Amino acid sequence: MTWYQANVSTLVNSGGCGRKVHSTLQLRNGTFDRDIYELKKYDPLKDKNLSALHREARGSDTRLSGIISHDIMQWVLSGSIEQQSARINDVNECLQQVSKQEYSHFIAQDFIKDLMPSSIHDARIQKVVEKTAGLIRGWKRFLDKFEIENIVSEKPLVQKIETHSGIDVFLLARADAIVETVNGYIIVEFKTGSCTHIDDWKEQLLMYNALFVKKVYKLVIIHPNMNLAIEPIEYMNFEQLFYSSDEVPGQQCNSCIHKTESSCESYTNWEQSNVIHLMY
Repeated sequence: MTWYQANVSTLVNSGGCGRKVHSTLQLRNGTFDRDIYELKKYDPLKDKNLSALHREARGSDTRLSGIISHDIMQWVLSGSIEQQSARINDVNECLQQVSKQEYSHFIAQDFIKDLMPSSIHDARIQKVVEKTAGLIRGWKRFLDKFEIENIVSEKPLVQKIETHSGIDVFLLARADAIVETVNGYIIVEFKTGSCTHIDDWKEQLLMYNALFVKKVYKLVIIHPNMNLAIEPIEYMNFEQLFYSSDEVPGQQCNSCIHKTESSCESYTNWEQSNVIHLMY
């Protein structure tokens, strides 16, 4: 048997272009086991791919610092509710030491030391400290605002879409946190990138909401520069994303394989219109 794997992140980055959505579907052999996927837990220490992180280190300080900040936050969230304050204090203590170019703290040893440069003046270490400190502040404000009963970090989400070309499609996602409060469930995402992507982040959370089987009370983005709450919606039609093969040109074209292949007429026309716009 075969099935297609689709990911929420690729849908968000598709810009509504059916051709790009279809090109990112991954054909898998065997039978999809929902129970195994939903029960799999992410451990930021055990599951961290060092070779992938080292590749990021050679490419983008911003990307690497975001991954490290995210993994530190997952370590904080993986503790019990009673452990949250202590873990927040541990992270703040670690960041103070790292700012002084000291890496002896156990968090620095686990998440930072082997991927950091020797100089405190390097942009990468500055970004790690700033982004992590901002996320910690946002998470602490979140804890103070809501009466929390349970936290599940890196929660797998899945939904079976009808079919694509006669083959089942399973849409997969992993929410940073599902928080159970006295008023209901909250889905939380930690973001460290440019706030120009805020519309994409909102769309991602709305998709998570549609995948989560229980009623969601709020959707929350925690960013070093802001906390943002989004109202849930009752229903999202994922099928329309897979049924359409229409080419929709836009910024998503910059990361599309069809751009490289020069085989997308819509992209070519869109690119030419941008060139004309810039010239005049």
